Amino acid sequence: MSEDPAIDAFPPTTIVLAKVKGYPAWPAMVLDETILPEHILAKKPKTKSTATAAASASSSPKKKTNSSPTRILPVRFFSDDTYIWINSHDVKLLSRESIEEYFSSSSKKRRKDNLLETAYQLANDPPDMELFIKYGSRAAPPDEEEQVEEVVEKPPRKKSSAKPKAKAAPKAKVKPGPKPKETAKKQDPKKLAAEKKKQEEKKHMAEYDSDWGLDELNVYDPTTGDYIFDTEEKQESFFDQIPDATTIQNDLNKITNKFTKIEDKLVDLLLSEETIKEDAIIDQLSLLENMLKQLPKTVITRSKLLRVLILTKRKPEESFNYEQIKSKIDRVLKKLELEVRENTESELNPESKLGTPDIKDEPEVIEIKDNVANGTV
Repeated sequence: MSEDPAIDAFPPTTIVLAKVKGYPAWPAMVLDETILPEHILAKKPKTKSTATAAASASSSPKKKTNSSPTRILPVRFFSDDTYIWINSHDVKLLSRESIEEYFSSSSKKRRKDNLLETAYQLANDPPDMELFIKYGSRAAPPDEEEQVEEVVEKPPRKKSSAKPKAKAAPKAKVKPGPKPKETAKKQDPKKLAAEKKKQEEKKHMAEYDSDWGLDELNVYDPTTGDYIFDTEEKQESFFDQIPDATTIQNDLNKITNKFTKIEDKLVDLLLSEETIKEDAIIDQLSLLENMLKQLPKTVITRSKLLRVLILTKRKPEESFNYEQIKSKIDRVLKKLELEVRENTESELNPESKLGTPDIKDEPEVIEIKDNVANGTV
């Protein structure tokens, strides 16, 4: 018998409830170090001091005073299939009674964490440890399902070939031609398995509502270290201010639809070849300016409207003499942290001679050339 009480309490294959700070307590299996994958063994804390430091960082104040011997245990969470090296003080035995108590209490709740529920089901009927390490919570190789499918498909073929007993030989020669249809069914067994997996994932995702996981996150339990803020009041106040995902999505859709309507109107008005409707443009620009704080910046930066606003602001005064519109556009662009200057007519005129003067026409140059040609210089 081992002298270490921690080893005796949690031998390999023991089903435990492991607690990591910031996460709900989760069913897991204690594993045998000798059969762990190399990359998992490499992550084991090197020394006792490292282990103790890691333990004290995740333990609650009450656990810090615990003087019983500790040990770093390798565990793997059910359903989630994550490995972790955890202090023995942060795990406790998960009995059948505790599992039954969880199922009876979870059935009364409005929301269910189906991933956690699956973990408890696996803890109630745990897989073989070696298979669990090798294949995870499925505890079986993925090829096993494909082999079962092939076995199921074979009997129909035997029946079709067994019907004509007397004329089996001549019909067997005729039938090999159309058989590629049957091979097409089993040509991609891995794809079939992948599709099944996708269907299962879709079913799991459909069972989660838009607030999945928030109930588990908002837990305040200083005894286990499962809390976020120093006081329960602060934590409750924080979570009360967080709108649910459905509300956020609805608000975003509303503001985006409102922006799209303004964008369509402004683009038409600013690019119109007819008389500019100054009052209508200023009204729409005011609506745009008022909604900028609510509107995600990426919505407007990727829009056609932003390019039209910049183009309008850069138009020279000679071609677009509407100062109020330009001033309003300038305010919107500055709120988007954009500085855009107005072009001048000369910058837009390709025939402008404001560049380097043509020295060929300078009289001084002509005189020098003549002197060189005559040999007087």
